[in-house]
Amino acid sequence: MIARRRVRVWAALLVLAIGPAACNSHRPSSSQGVGAIVRASVHPAGVSWVQFADGRTALSDDAGQSWQAVRAPQPPALGASIALSGHVMTVAAVSGTTLTVQRSGDDGATWSSEAHELVQPADAADVVASPDGHEVAVAASLPGASGATDGHAQLLIGPAEGTLVDRATPGGPDVAWSGSRLLMPGGPLRSRLYLSPDEGRSWTPQGVIGPVAPDHDVAPDAPVFGSPVSVAGGAVIPVTTHTGSQTEAALYRTTDGRTFDQIGRLSLGPDIGPGVGVVASSYGDDSVVVADPFSTVLHVFAGGVEHTVAGAGLPGPVDSISFDSATDGLAQVTVRGCSRGKSDCIDELRIYRTSDGGASWQRATP
Repeated sequence: MIARRRVRVWAALLVLAIGPAACNSHRPSSSQGVGAIVRASVHPAGVSWVQFADGRTALSDDAGQSWQAVRAPQPPALGASIALSGHVMTVAAVSGTTLTVQRSGDDGATWSSEAHELVQPADAADVVASPDGHEVAVAASLPGASGATDGHAQLLIGPAEGTLVDRATPGGPDVAWSGSRLLMPGGPLRSRLYLSPDEGRSWTPQGVIGPVAPDHDVAPDAPVFGSPVSVAGGAVIPVTTHTGSQTEAALYRTTDGRTFDQIGRLSLGPDIGPGVGVVASSYGDDSVVVADPFSTVLHVFAGGVEHTVAGAGLPGPVDSISFDSATDGLAQVTVRGCSRGKSDCIDELRIYRTSDGGASWQRATP
């Protein structure tokens, strides 16, 4: 049985990391041999992928209803490093200070690539296609990018089938499109949300729920911006707020990146630490789903009304979720166990699929 989990601060992916009381050592599970999933990305932008112990990689852009092989010359980097823009597949790979952007326009039969030098080594990257599929943004996660005042992602942006250009950024790697604009959380403890109306040439912090947080000496209980979720006509930004000992997640919708309307709130209780956000995804055309950090329950916000779905079949709280519609979704879950107290611990990465809006889930086998 999975023990109750506490939330820890975000790493490079963009989403909340969930874990139980830490074991002294962890190692990947080998119980499934070469068919075991060793890396995965379930991303609310719509493209999810898994890599198996034997090196095979498969992706799905329809919440696990179908899967296709990815045969890029270099394996995808950790993170949401694969995107589909129309008929073009983009795969980001990293090795030391080199970020390689690989593209295929014929279902992976042939590939072109362009290499970009980073200012320091990276081990993760996000690739996000614009809503119309004409452009892509590639963000390499640099050490210190999450929560550090001077840490940031190195961003490349340009046509889905053209040359990408390097842009300076003030935030972390989980960039998202809001129409033709870019949104990016950043600053100390992710206390700022930045907007770029001009493809990353300029960035301005936005006062979503009040004055913009300072760029240093931020209070530990300052609001925390989660990964923006692209929805029809704009984006929804989860914001974690603290009032006394209680923590809430508030959802703010924007169509222009400058004005924000609250569409829902969710009480998270007293156990959420500073600088932590929540897992969220689009849920149909104009709704958002938020995962409860301590259970399998999902909270759906639609039309100003919240309802919950049980998440039956999930072994515990999710690492990340992605819904292709209000019915079909994928969830990534890490199952952890220790055979001798807090030693000899195993992490098993699993993917689950739902076709009834998250009420019930079955383990997916791509």
